[in-house]
Amino acid sequence: GHASWNTSVGHNFGFSATHSLKRPRGHTETMQVAKVFDSSAIPPIGIDKYLKRLSATFRCSDATFIAALIVVDRLLGYDGGGLPLTMRNVHRVFLASLVVAVKYHEDLVYSNNHYAKA
Repeated sequence: GHASWNTSVGHNFGFSATHSLKRPRGHTETMQVAKVFDSSAIPPIGIDKYLKRLSATFRCSDATFIAALIVVDRLLGYDGGGLPLTMRNVHRVFLASLVVAVKYHEDLVYSNNHYAKA
C-alpha cells in the first residue's frame, strides 16, 4: 500500500548522489562527438535564409522555434560547453533541434521524410 510506497520515495537505488556514473569527456573526444553534425563543406545558404526556409517547410509555431533554440543552447552547454557551433554544423545542429522541438511541442507532426526535405 501507501506505506511501502512512502518508504521507497527518495531511494537512490544503490547510487550515491555524489558519485557520477559518467566521466567527463576530454577535448579530443568532445571534438569527435561534435563532428557528427559537421557537413563536408560549409552550406551555401546563410543561416538566416535557412531558418526562414525551415519555418516555411515545417509550418510550426514561433514557440517551437524558441524551444529549438533552447535545445541548441542546452546542447552547446552540455558536457562543460565543449561542443562548438561552427559554419559547418550550425545548420544541422538547428535542424536536429527543431525536429526534436516539433515532435515534442506540436500537435501536428509530419513524417521524417517531410522534415528531411527541409
